[in-house]
Amino acid sequence: DRDVQAIAADAPLLDQLVPLARVKGHSREDESFGCDLAIATLAMAAKRYDLAGEFFDAAIRARYRAAPELLLTWGMGLLAANESERAVKVFRRGVDDKVTPSDNPLFQTYLAVSLEMCGRTDEALRVGRVAAKMADQSPGVLSRVAWILFHAKRYDEAASAYREFIARFDSDFKDEDVRRQLKEARLILSSISVTQHQISQGEEWLAQVLDEYPDDVGALNDLGYLWADQGKNLDRALKMIRRAVAAEPKNFAYRDSLGWVYYKLARYDEAVAELKLAAAEPDVDGVVLDHLGDAYFGAQHLAEARTTWTRAAEALKKQGELSKAQAIEAKLRQHAKK
Repeated sequence: DRDVQAIAADAPLLDQLVPLARVKGHSREDESFGCDLAIATLAMAAKRYDLAGEFFDAAIRARYRAAPELLLTWGMGLLAANESERAVKVFRRGVDDKVTPSDNPLFQTYLAVSLEMCGRTDEALRVGRVAAKMADQSPGVLSRVAWILFHAKRYDEAASAYREFIARFDSDFKDEDVRRQLKEARLILSSISVTQHQISQGEEWLAQVLDEYPDDVGALNDLGYLWADQGKNLDRALKMIRRAVAAEPKNFAYRDSLGWVYYKLARYDEAVAELKLAAAEPDVDGVVLDHLGDAYFGAQHLAEARTTWTRAAEALKKQGELSKAQAIEAKLRQHAKK
């Protein structure tokens, strides 16, 4: 909360609190627990992870029965902070110390995710599959195994795992959490299909999501964008993307989609307005800049188009998208200043 953030941001104050907490003593008794946990929380907020570890350790010693909750809080905080290697150690400790019952794969599951975030995919899969067996092939754990394959860009294996997941659990309409996981599986399968240039299959997965969740703004945006990119169903695409933008007006991706469908409808001034908003993102994607360049060109703002295309090509090179960058450079040569 705000108080925690304020104290964490005040380094001298935190430095004063730490020795006082140590004087109080990292006791094995409940009485030091609150103090240890408070300093651990402040240290995490201040990104002082070694200090946080010291005090989480102390809190666990003071109240060992709270170890599962404390280790989970600690590890999740590290994952959220992109401190994946540290998170691996915390979640592995939960596994090694057997802080949960033998049929509860909580720490194995998060250990698998942390390992994947470190790029250790094969190890992540081994741990994830052990977790799935522990939980009697629970939907949540199985979907994590599929996600690891997707995150590792092993798309064929990921698609197979997600298809198996859907086939196995799609008849379960009683558990809303399972339905949510099935929705995410279809969204990811759509993404994989598009990546592999199977556009019609990508559209079909999104249509299945919208059959069950007609107000899902992510699916509305994604299907609208696919249609816009192909120049088809443009009026329907516009309505769908407008709904997504209305729901999340600060979503840069949705703004890009809206600008792109305006461009495809030859409504160039509106396209420029929306795409300028999309391009305001600090780490703007090169494709968004390419769209904005095209919109400027359509609106006959040629100097702005060339400048924006140049930025787009540079951004795409940094992203490793060399073929896309070369296509933009070809446009720049075609429309070079006379």
